[in-house]
Amino acid sequence: MRGQHHADGVVLHVPRDPFNRKVLLDKGSQSGIQPGQVVVDDAGVVGQVTRNYPWVSEVTLLTDKDHSVPVQVVRSGLRSVISGMGKDGMLELRYLAVNTDIVEGDMLTTSGIDGVYPPGLPVAVVSKIERNPTYIFARVTCTPVSGVGHNRQLLILSLLSPVIEIPPEALETKPETRKREKGGVR
Repeated sequence: MRGQHHADGVVLHVPRDPFNRKVLLDKGSQSGIQPGQVVVDDAGVVGQVTRNYPWVSEVTLLTDKDHSVPVQVVRSGLRSVISGMGKDGMLELRYLAVNTDIVEGDMLTTSGIDGVYPPGLPVAVVSKIERNPTYIFARVTCTPVSGVGHNRQLLILSLLSPVIEIPPEALETKPETRKREKGGVR
């Protein structure tokens, strides 16, 4: 079974660079924070820890142009990847065919397919779709459900290692195995 525990992090610094969509939190490796951990607020996914230091961690926000998250459309089950656009409050689903079954208002959650983001965490809502038949792909713009870049306190999720239960019969030594162990068959 996979379990989760978490740590609360207070936002210490938001860079003034308009193209840098990152924040610093007051928890680091001394608190057990590691790169790759998912960061959320009370509404949904905010981003991911990308660097850590002993006392602080850097979180790359969903809206960063270099950040992508595997998502799934709740209504249809369609899987895709949502990417930041480098602007506050704007995300984009890229490379969806013009005739893809997606509509404004569709809720996107994490698909869990990457093994980093647990499945089912709210990410965004489809806010605008531009379908131009002269292009192969539709332009799908989304709005994050979380307060990306507007929080003072965030939650850092940590996935625990799966617990593997070995059935008792698998631990018992079978008679033919014992013969091989004693040097019978090589």
